Amino acid sequence: MYRILSYSGGKDSIHSLYLARIYNVKMDEIMFIPSGFDYPEILKEIEYLSKSEYNVHILDTKYSLKDYVTTYKRKWGKKKGLPYSFPTVHNRWCIGNIKVNPSIKYYKNIKDNIELIIGYSYSELKRLENYKKSIKSKLPNMNIIIKSLLVDCKVTEDKVLEDLRNNIKDEFILKLFSFVSPLYKEKNRVGCYICPFQEKKGFTFLKQIHPELFQEVVKLEEENYKITGVSILQEGLLKDIIKS
Repeated sequence: MYRILSYSGGKDSIHSLYLARIYNVKMDEIMFIPSGFDYPEILKEIEYLSKSEYNVHILDTKYSLKDYVTTYKRKWGKKKGLPYSFPTVHNRWCIGNIKVNPSIKYYKNIKDNIELIIGYSYSELKRLENYKKSIKSKLPNMNIIIKSLLVDCKVTEDKVLEDLRNNIKDEFILKLFSFVSPLYKEKNRVGCYICPFQEKKGFTFLKQIHPELFQEVVKLEEENYKITGVSILQEGLLKDIIKS
């Protein structure tokens, strides 16, 4: 059985690794899928993790999310030759293109049964079941077990942060969390920094902590909007709704 921990660098992934350590769940690899819009704090965490005892696999997705909204050209259909629009709350094409499809392609090349551990908390039981159905429908001939240590241990989303801030004493885990803990002062979830689900307040926070990244997103969104007519947030372009 080949065991993979799917790792985003956020609090749920870190707590999942903590549980794996205390229950001696050995990983063949820890898999991280970069988006091209990853917080620098997460990339520093992944760099630190890569220098540890763990086998960290940074999955090559061929095209990053940044590629898809800038230089990528669609190869067929009515939008042939055009880039993708930025993801929105109603069109999360990024999940398939950046996360699911590249990982499915990778799993197919593993010559063993797979146990995939993902960081869904006990608050996300329905999400976990939907994920299992989606992956297994794409790999009908593979023996793949999908589980969450957080669910097995009944760790809720609130408990994840509480443990990382107050209860966990594992110095390695606390070091990993130290890279991203500043992000959780204003956010409950940390994904890529262009996620439309973070709404206006999330982009305002990005502007505060990484003004250079915010300005890059503003520029890229405006250029993409001229082609696709789609803004990240429903309220309009970031340059118009976040001015101070």
